[in-house]
Amino acid sequence: MARGFSLVEVVVATSLTTVATLALAQLSIVSVRANRFARSTSVATVMALQKLEQLRALTWAFDAAGAPLSGAGLASSPAGALEQNTASYCDFLDDGGRTMAGDLSTPPGTAFVRRWSIQPLPGGDALVIQVAVTPIGPTGASAQAGPSRSSEEVRLVGIKTRKSG
Repeated sequence: MARGFSLVEVVVATSLTTVATLALAQLSIVSVRANRFARSTSVATVMALQKLEQLRALTWAFDAAGAPLSGAGLASSPAGALEQNTASYCDFLDDGGRTMAGDLSTPPGTAFVRRWSIQPLPGGDALVIQVAVTPIGPTGASAQAGPSRSSEEVRLVGIKTRKSG
């Protein structure tokens, strides 16, 4: 009786091990990409929420005489403010969420572009505030995105109503 393994058994075992290792490597790559996407989406959501809360905290009320009061920064935005960089309605953020200096052009090191839109509702006593944060760079959209949305973009919408002062 011969002891050990035949050449066929060794080849089959090696082939199975190779296939399993390659499948595991592919799974690892998919997992790393999914984690990177989840991190980017989480950071973008936090940045959008911060801007939404900052805009909602601005004065939008009535004074004692009943006249409307509006804080700076709550002026109606031009059409397309969420789709393109618009003065006073966009900023650029690094990967830690810090605002970077820049007008309408993307400064080096930018990881996200944040745009917002403010539109009054009919009647004039409420505003719709929208904030969009898009990752840019190798996997994200460009900083000058057009009308189509990136699958990585985060958009939040809020309503602000006037309060009696």
